[in-house]
Amino acid sequence: MSELLIVDHIRDLSRNIAATVCMYPWSVSMVVDVTVADPYCHVVDAVRRLGGSKPDPMSIVMALESSRPEEPRGFWRELVIRADDFGGTHAELPRRVDDLRRLNACAEALAGLSAAQTAASMGDTAEAEKAARGAAQTLAGWAGSSAEVLTADEAMNQMAARLEANEAPPFLPTGFRALDSAVGPVLGPGRLVTLAARPGVGKTAFALQLASHVAKTDPVLYWCGEMSETELYGRLVCSAARIPLSMVQNPVLSGIDSDRRRVGMGKVADLRLAVSTGAGMSVAKLDAMVRSATLKGRKPALLVADYLQRMKASGSRSREEEVGSIARDLKELAKEHDLCVLALAQMNREYEKRAGGKPKMSDLRESGQIEQESDAILFPGRDTSAEESGDGDRLGWPRHAELHIAKHRHGQAGDTLPMTWHGPYQTWRDA
Repeated sequence: MSELLIVDHIRDLSRNIAATVCMYPWSVSMVVDVTVADPYCHVVDAVRRLGGSKPDPMSIVMALESSRPEEPRGFWRELVIRADDFGGTHAELPRRVDDLRRLNACAEALAGLSAAQTAASMGDTAEAEKAARGAAQTLAGWAGSSAEVLTADEAMNQMAARLEANEAPPFLPTGFRALDSAVGPVLGPGRLVTLAARPGVGKTAFALQLASHVAKTDPVLYWCGEMSETELYGRLVCSAARIPLSMVQNPVLSGIDSDRRRVGMGKVADLRLAVSTGAGMSVAKLDAMVRSATLKGRKPALLVADYLQRMKASGSRSREEEVGSIARDLKELAKEHDLCVLALAQMNREYEKRAGGKPKMSDLRESGQIEQESDAILFPGRDTSAEESGDGDRLGWPRHAELHIAKHRHGQAGDTLPMTWHGPYQTWRDA
């Protein structure tokens, strides 16, 4: 669609919105966070200035003639009096305002792409990249919703309606009984939950279990920067089938293990799970993936970023500032799309030197900003010394493990929950 054609559509929508406001002046409150193109924006402004008195068309005309006298004689009268010729109903107004917001974003993005093309043709690659990036960011934000407020009486009415309907709060079960019941719901819409541990402890295995449990009923989007899709799905089959990881891809497997693998593959195939392992992941790319899934009717309830320190942020800055920016943007993404973000993170070695070996939030590598932005911070832990020394198979399974709740903005923090770790099956379980 050409830029001129988009502009024509914008003017048609603007005229419709202005006409609708003329016919239903009380609906002007629905026209927010959008610029209605001239001359129609003046109609909306005039109705807004006249307040909630439901002005008649002639009052609107008089307000326009006094505030915009430069227009030809009879211009405003013709525009307002004939509003019913091209206006819509007030029920359609929110959708038309949203359409106009999207078209404005498209027009702005096209202008940015045109500027990028001009700069590229002149050999200015830096300016071309900057303009193209700006156009992409404009399109990435087209679906952003306007800020809303919720009064106390409205909130209580909504709560009462949910209680009377016996509706449970919109929280996501983790699949671990202790975690869901002992400390209060951890995964919920608009939350950023951080899962942090040293390498080799089993962060990805823990996150995959959470994701697969949620994916039994709700869509889940999982990004991993360290493994391939085949490896991730292989781990899910390993856990679901209760067979060692080495057997998942074994083509000559037979007997009961082959039957278990087949059953496990069927369980994984039923999950509402989508996996991405693209390199150079950023929050903007994750945002685009969420929007794409939403448009296809598969809006994720849970987004997993595995892991935070492998993500990239735009602009040149220190690594600590970059990681802090990623944490802030992930929290904003969770709030904007009303989904839960589970971010995996690496820890430094300081807590290993500490008496008792208990991790603290300050042990998170490269950024204290993660502490501030996270609604909950979970530290899974276990003794890996036997496996590192080669005694893993000889000492038997399962092994003692634990999950420390370092932060829980909406529940009880400070607890350490007993867990078990089944190494051959890459599985965490309640103790």
